[in-house]
Amino acid sequence: MREALKFRPATRADEEELIAWLADEVCPVELVEDRLREALLVECRERTIEPPGRIDRIVTAAQTRAEKAFCARTSSALAARGSGTSKSSQTVVAAVGAVSAPGARWLPIPGTFRRTQGFGDAADPP
Repeated sequence: MREALKFRPATRADEEELIAWLADEVCPVELVEDRLREALLVECRERTIEPPGRIDRIVTAAQTRAEKAFCARTSSALAARGSGTSKSSQTVVAAVGAVSAPGARWLPIPGTFRRTQGFGDAADPP
């Protein structure tokens, strides 16, 4: 079957290349794991390699790598705008804290978000 379709088994090097490709090209624009798996399978087909048996590991590793790259870029951008306690940094920290609070409602304020204590019907964050 492999010979007829000209597919070959995936190697560890192939897995590392797929992780890098997924992290750099797909994870920044796609967050749904099923779609990441689907993109991985399509890429394996394009490269004529059999899908690795460790697809979940590859997807998780790619997501982790993409998240770390995103955080590094964001930290660098914030650091370039000023010190770690700049208004931008405080806004991001406040927004992240509010997002993680269960049942938090949002009140849109130009340039930032402020968590309300359930007063009125606040809009969801953009």
